[in-house]
Amino acid sequence: MLNAQNQYNATIIEPIFPTDPWYADSSTDLTIDFETFTATILPGWAHANLATSGTEKNLLLGFSKSGYGALDLLLKHPTTFSAAAAWDFPADMATYNQYGSSNYGTAANFQSNYRLTGGFIDSLKAPFTTADHIWISGYSDFQTDVADFDSLLTSHGVAHTFAPQTNAAHSWYGGWVPEAIAGLYGLSQA
Repeated sequence: MLNAQNQYNATIIEPIFPTDPWYADSSTDLTIDFETFTATILPGWAHANLATSGTEKNLLLGFSKSGYGALDLLLKHPTTFSAAAAWDFPADMATYNQYGSSNYGTAANFQSNYRLTGGFIDSLKAPFTTADHIWISGYSDFQTDVADFDSLLTSHGVAHTFAPQTNAAHSWYGGWVPEAIAGLYGLSQA
């Protein structure tokens, strides 16, 4: 549909999980190990089975829950992922089940390992202070959250791109994907 695989010489992998895509490891259900799978097993498999040059980059694209998860994955695994683009995501989420997620298992796991706070950013920001690896935007459901996250990253010295917020539907088909992919590939080429 977008011809991104040809335009950017990319292999696009879209993992599907039986529960929401927060890309977290649950503290109560060992079968919910989506962070571990996405950050270790999936990239290893992709490089072993799809690599052609050996210099391919792993880029993350997501919106809403998967946008939150993409940012978390990038911040926690900067040697695995080169950049992330997140659109219209709940950055101000304060509790692990605020949007019905059971992936985190407990409030303690969410607060300690996944919540996008200033302390979380500070503990992981070193690789992100001199080069831009983060593209964010959004409008439909989480315009304020995305703007707040832009301010949070700025105040903690994290390089990032805050793209103009356009009125697009909160959906993969809302029209925002081409801009996010272009922004993501711009970051990966810089």
